[in-house]
Amino acid sequence: MAFLKSMNMSTIEHQVKVVGNAAYSVARTNVHGKYKDNDNDINTFSLETLVLQKVSGEWKIVHIH
Repeated sequence: MAFLKSMNMSTIEHQVKVVGNAAYSVARTNVHGKYKDNDNDINTFSLETLVLQKVSGEWKIVHIH
């Protein structure tokens, strides 16, 4: 958690697709900043995928990768 708190994140791309009672979300993010006493800037990209399922009318996350 300390790492994420010290970083700045910018969403580059975010797509959501709903198929019946299931959905997936794919996001590409730029992560940049400094962590602890590191003199080097961190500048990297992250890809996150979520799978959701609609249960009793509410979307629930069933998988994160």
